[in-house]
Amino acid sequence: MAPALPGNIKRGQLRKRLSIVSQETWNELSEEQRDAVDALSLQLYLRGLEKQHPAFEGRDCIFLTVRRMQGLLRAIGARRKGEKTAAAAISLLEERGLIVDTGKTKKA
Repeated sequence: MAPALPGNIKRGQLRKRLSIVSQETWNELSEEQRDAVDALSLQLYLRGLEKQHPAFEGRDCIFLTVRRMQGLLRAIGARRKGEKTAAAAISLLEERGLIVDTGKTKKA
C-alpha cells in the first residue's frame, strides 16, 4: 500500500511537529534535501500510527528502502521521485545524521 499524507495534515506540519530539523537548518537545505526531510517525517508519522505491526521492526530499527522512499516522495508531492533520487535522499539523511545505516536487512 502506497503511503499518503493524511487529509487533515499539510506537508510542513509533520516536520515541525516531529522537530526533525531546526528552522535554521531547513532554510539552508535545497529543494531536494527538503523533500528528503519531509519524506522522513511522513515515514516516522505513518510508522507511529501503525496498529497491525509494531512501529519499530527492531528495538532501534525502522527499515527504509529505496522503494519505500520513492513512495514517500510521491506522497509529499516531490518534483523528483525516481530511484536515483530516492537513493540520494536516503544518503543525504544518513550524511546529516538523521538516520543511521545499521547494516541490517529485512528478509521476507
